[in-house]
Amino acid sequence: MPGSPVGLALWADAAEACGLHDEVVEALSQLVEQLPWRQEVWLRLGQAALRSGSARARMALERAAAGTDDPSVARQALLLLADQDIAADDSARAARWLDRVPYHPSQTDPELALRRAECFWAEGKGAEARSWAERTEPLIEGGRIRLLRARLAHRWPTQSQGADAISLALGAVLLETPGAEELLAQLVAECRDAALVDRVRRVMAELQRVAEPQWQAAFALAEGRRDDARAALLEGASQGDAAAARSLLTLARQWRDLDALRQLTDLNVTDLPPGLRLLLDATELHDEGDGAGAMAKLEEACQGEAKDWARQLLSELVAAWIPDSDAEPAAWSDVLGELRNAATTLDRLELIGPIEALAVERQRPLFVAVLGEFNAGKSTLLNALLGTDVAPTGIRPTTASLHWVAWAPDPFARVVVRGGSDRVVPHDELKQTLEQLYDAG
Repeated sequence: MPGSPVGLALWADAAEACGLHDEVVEALSQLVEQLPWRQEVWLRLGQAALRSGSARARMALERAAAGTDDPSVARQALLLLADQDIAADDSARAARWLDRVPYHPSQTDPELALRRAECFWAEGKGAEARSWAERTEPLIEGGRIRLLRARLAHRWPTQSQGADAISLALGAVLLETPGAEELLAQLVAECRDAALVDRVRRVMAELQRVAEPQWQAAFALAEGRRDDARAALLEGASQGDAAAARSLLTLARQWRDLDALRQLTDLNVTDLPPGLRLLLDATELHDEGDGAGAMAKLEEACQGEAKDWARQLLSELVAAWIPDSDAEPAAWSDVLGELRNAATTLDRLELIGPIEALAVERQRPLFVAVLGEFNAGKSTLLNALLGTDVAPTGIRPTTASLHWVAWAPDPFARVVVRGGSDRVVPHDELKQTLEQLYDAG
């Protein structure tokens, strides 16, 4: 009868046979209200909700996993819950579901081993992932195991120069495995085997994917055309292609390309990790002339995932304080400020005094005495220093007098006359004035 458990079960079966997943969810949702203790009904509801994209999937699977009547149903629900979290990049939560799956080392469990390997890989533990992947031997046809083995083959390449990894990833793509296409594009970009690249190109052409930005970039990188690859990914990201944005972000980190990060930020198509955002903040502060603020941002970034890149930028920033060319002034205020901070941080208070003395010394004038015999080139040196013929040269009484050279906003010479008033004349009139004073005695 309609509304009875039997009627609802028949409705669910008929809807499932017709591929009407939403109706399956509706029928099973009413059925579990009448039979809330039936563990297998909760599992079936969770599976149907996954197919339809319903938000009830997790709740139903958790109810099925919590049951104790049928361990096989609970195991299947736990594996599905782990799959959801693995797909959501929450490997820690997925591992907690897998911890509840009964397991004994003496028994092989390829499905559990596959998910364990995926969790370890997501956590960056390649050796553990490889160990668990070796226990998945019976699973030779699935797309997920092909994808995992492709990643492991890429991490530990064989003598075939990446052919195994590309073949496995290509198989995973043909099986429509999530994440396989991005891995294959990465492998193609790194491949230098023209035959393998052409093979993948023909397959992707059959799948009508070769014109996508991700694949245009991959084939461009395989041919050494980095600028074309960057332009293709940037165009795809500007059109809202999330895969292109992720690929460009990966390449920006690999190439340490700040311009690409800025463009991704301007497009607002992907969230930058906090460490990379700190790098951009540091460069903006540096461009605004705030060297101390830039250093603080980079030092903070040195503690995160972009620490190597941050250390490189920090080294470049510090090196720029004292340029190689003598024509450019050194940033002594930044140098002395950083020395003060370092002395304070390291508790070397005895160094603060000498550092402050250096700062005071920089404000004092620098005196250079030019000494030599008659006609030794002292006045010639001063003329060369000033860049004009000012001081008299040769063996003359005026050349035996003290010459003071100092900076002034306008070029002029001051002649100190004993017993008389000083004369202030332009550079080009100095020689004539000295001759007049000499003749006047």
